[in-house]
Amino acid sequence: MSRFSFGEAEMIKASPVKSLARALLASMIFTIIVFVAFSLIIAFTPMSEASADIMVTAATAAAVSVSGFAAAKGAASKGWMWGALGGIAYIVSVWIIGMIASGGFSFNSKTLMALLLSVLIGALGGIVGINMRR
Repeated sequence: MSRFSFGEAEMIKASPVKSLARALLASMIFTIIVFVAFSLIIAFTPMSEASADIMVTAATAAAVSVSGFAAAKGAASKGWMWGALGGIAYIVSVWIIGMIASGGFSFNSKTLMALLLSVLIGALGGIVGINMRR
């Protein structure tokens, strides 16, 4: 029986970088669709903008889950790990976009909590993603 390198053993359909890039793209598209829908809901219903924080948090959690799911979909094993990496890739990308848009970034307890939750939710999405293809 021959031994495989880390990348060959872990990914079935694509390289790890391609799989993470596809997961990131899928989660960003999901985020845009959900934010447009939320914007329409806020614009055309009596819902207040105060509920925007809850919507953004829910959309972010769902997008992290999508990223974890998509990242693990092509993995041969360790879906939790690929999902966690997908979650990290998503939240770091959101932070970079936010930093560019706002001109600054501060790492605080809220940011740390977002990172930890992204790892956890991404890992859960990865577990589901790897088991859905079986």
